Amino acid sequence: MQDTSLIENKIARKGKLLKKIGIILCAVILSFLLLSTVLTFVFQDKIANIFLMHLYKTTKVEIKHKSISFSLIRKFPMASLQINDIHVKDLQGIHNLLQAEKIFLQFNVLDLLRNNYTIRRIDISNADLHLIINEKGENNWNIFQFNDSIQSENVEVRLNTIQLNKVKLLFEHHPQKIIVSSLVEYLSAKGNFSENVFTAHLSSDMFIHELSVDKVVYLSEQPLYLRTKLSIDTEKDIYSIEGGNFDLDILKFTANVTLSKPQDKFYLQTHVAIKNAYIEKITRKLPKLVQIKTTTLKPAGVFSLTFDMNGEVGKKNKLNIKGKFAWKKGSIENIENNIKLSKVKMEGQFSTTIPHTLSATKIVIKDFSAELKQGQFQGALEVENLDQPLVALSVNGALNLEDLHSFIPTNYFYKVTGNADIDISFKNKFTQLKKITAQDFTHSDIEGNIIFSNVLLQIRENENMLENLSGDLRFDNQVIHAEKLTGILKGNLFELKGKIENVFPYILDNKSRLRINADIYLPELDMNKLFAKGIKGVKKNTEKQQEQELFFPANMDFDFTFKMDKLSYNQFKAQNTEGKATLFKNILQLENLQMNTCDGKLQATGRIAQTDNENYSLKCQANLSDINIQKLFFAFGNFGQNNLTDKNIRGITSSNITFHTILRKNITLVPNSIVSEIDVVIENGELNNFLPLESLSKFIALNELKNVRFATLENRIRIENSTITIPNMEIKNNALDLLIMGKHAFAGNIDYHIKLLLQDVLSKKIKNRKQKEDFGDVIDDNTGQVYLHLLATGNIDNPVFKWDAHSAKKGFQKQFSDQKQQIQQIQQRNNPTTTPNNIKGKEKEKEKDLNNPNKQQPEIEIEEDW
Repeated sequence: MQDTSLIENKIARKGKLLKKIGIILCAVILSFLLLSTVLTFVFQDKIANIFLMHLYKTTKVEIKHKSISFSLIRKFPMASLQINDIHVKDLQGIHNLLQAEKIFLQFNVLDLLRNNYTIRRIDISNADLHLIINEKGENNWNIFQFNDSIQSENVEVRLNTIQLNKVKLLFEHHPQKIIVSSLVEYLSAKGNFSENVFTAHLSSDMFIHELSVDKVVYLSEQPLYLRTKLSIDTEKDIYSIEGGNFDLDILKFTANVTLSKPQDKFYLQTHVAIKNAYIEKITRKLPKLVQIKTTTLKPAGVFSLTFDMNGEVGKKNKLNIKGKFAWKKGSIENIENNIKLSKVKMEGQFSTTIPHTLSATKIVIKDFSAELKQGQFQGALEVENLDQPLVALSVNGALNLEDLHSFIPTNYFYKVTGNADIDISFKNKFTQLKKITAQDFTHSDIEGNIIFSNVLLQIRENENMLENLSGDLRFDNQVIHAEKLTGILKGNLFELKGKIENVFPYILDNKSRLRINADIYLPELDMNKLFAKGIKGVKKNTEKQQEQELFFPANMDFDFTFKMDKLSYNQFKAQNTEGKATLFKNILQLENLQMNTCDGKLQATGRIAQTDNENYSLKCQANLSDINIQKLFFAFGNFGQNNLTDKNIRGITSSNITFHTILRKNITLVPNSIVSEIDVVIENGELNNFLPLESLSKFIALNELKNVRFATLENRIRIENSTITIPNMEIKNNALDLLIMGKHAFAGNIDYHIKLLLQDVLSKKIKNRKQKEDFGDVIDDNTGQVYLHLLATGNIDNPVFKWDAHSAKKGFQKQFSDQKQQIQQIQQRNNPTTTPNNIKGKEKEKEKDLNNPNKQQPEIEIEEDW
């Protein structure tokens, strides 16, 4: 019981003590409130008048306010002077420099009791602050004036705290075209601001509405959290930010900045470190002009950057910038083609200057690597001078070319598939990076290898594609050496070994020409496939796909030494073909062309020149040795005629041919353009069922004319103006020996002069004896060689034979001339006094008589038309 009473007494005593304390506190508070009220009533008007008078004296601009009040309680433990609805004009008197709902000037209460009116703190709430630097470089906020003439009643400014709440800040720098619009939700700055040397601690929560330079928006609608330490030395003009932490939603970075003015110039020293920034967040906040460049290729990943910027700032900026960067967990996505370059990693460094930023920029990427869908690569890159960049690149890896083609935004090839192993180093100086031209690659240094496997390549949409390309390409600066490069062009397999020049200009520029110097081997060349109209892979109707078209590769020159096991075109077949083909500026030159064909051998040289979009000029010289003429006619489609075909002719021919014509694009000849001379020899020949010969059946038994054999036929034939001209040609055969000359038009019209030995006609070869009388009187020339002259006209399918009086007359004159010469020689031997002049005189007289129509001549009669 005693213990309980003791506890109760202690509780009672504590209760009384707490009650007393409470009473005392209430008394103190009431006393403080009473004192505050009294002091406020005593000091309000005095303090307000003192500060307003000081404010008006120390400013150069108009200031207006609505009301003013003093309080010891509102900002306790500091006394405060509240100015409501204040408007401050800027220095030019055009804009409001400051418009605030409330401004609090705070004092130490003890200072006030000692009549020391020292401002210790300023709070500004719900305000608009508009800072401007005009075109002349003059600011609008230098509104204060301090000189000895301005008297004050112990008013001082010894700020240790500045606080802003909900202040809209608009800063305009007209010379630099800089605009900053932001809302300062909260800013606190603490330090001995009245000292010449002090350190202030800053913390702020802001929202940047817009930061733009020359109308290009670099930041918009972006929160910023700032925590830093600011050191100021006004005696030495040194201002620095130490350990500044800046937190943007898209970026976090630390910065140390020192701005000093040892003499007349400001010098800047800056170190900035950005760690683990997400590129996709940054790109979303980039200026629209920059975002446009990322609409096709979208980067992502984690980015880190450190850089130092040192130098002179002010009217003339002379800054040196150096830094390092790293990109990891990266990717670049081609949005249009839905393909991504993944696992991107790189590290590098950069440097530049201000001004001349682009020309002084140097970027070195020591190591980069990435992967595509079906491939990976790695390498290094160095770029110097972005105005006229010098680029050094080394890359190696295994790539799927279709993936690479889909990923690259600018497609230099129309279509490409397949695989390639790459190991290349490249160095070149470009005129500019925005537009790469063919001329830029004139002096590029390229070394390394590309090994192709099963590649399909089509450079331009309207060009033929190369399929199944495989082989090794070795780069030696401007020359690519191909080591056994195999592929298929329009169904024809080829194997190429040689060098290729001017590749990059050819790819980049439609006017640049590719140059190839190589040995090429084709197991089998089907020229029907090669000349087939249309490009494989392009949908066309069946009829058009069967058409043929002569073409030269666009913007390509080549010098090929070629070999082919087999060559075919329509019915033409050849084996072991070889030669040299040169194409230069749409002129194809063939040299030393040799092939085995039609059981013989063909050798030729030729030239095909493109004269316009539809026509080509063809010239060639050919030598045919031991050619089976029947196979020759079949191979060349009977040369486009139906009168003498492979079914009619047999034999072995050797010929020398010169040929010129206009060749249409569809590989048809222009008939009236053909000019040709043919020296032809046919041995062991046969003409079977040849209709024109069968027309001579009036003279020879028809059975004998169905199969005419001759040992040797030799002549020179000329073709011009759509006409075949045949000089005198003697044909000795089993049916009828004859001499023939004349013309044969392509349309089938003929004009043949035929000379038959009459004794052959009258011998056993004649059909019947009655026809002897049809030839009229026969005059012997004392040699027994009397000829019958015929003229074959009309069409080759239905020739008309007539007596050839003109040729007969020439034949008589020649016979008479030969006889006179023989007589002269006999007379000269028998009568030595007879002179050649006398003989010639008598001959002339006889010729006059013979040619005189008034004197009777021997007549030969024959029916006009048989």
